Amino acid sequence: MSSAVSVSVNKQGRICGLTKRGGAGLNPSVILDMISVSKHLSEQLINKLDSEIAAAEACEEDEF
Repeated sequence: MSSAVSVSVNKQGRICGLTKRGGAGLNPSVILDMISVSKHLSEQLINKLDSEIAAAEACEEDEF
């Protein structure tokens, strides 16, 4: 691997950060594809995390 890209996406699907490491250049279309995949995966992950947090909070409320 000659380079790596990290894409940060918030809950609203907006890009919060984009970092590229390594010396090799990337075609802009590849970066756009990476952003698209990041948005899709982050939506799924955020929904799962929100669901797990809500379940944990419900369990805490039931304990009291």
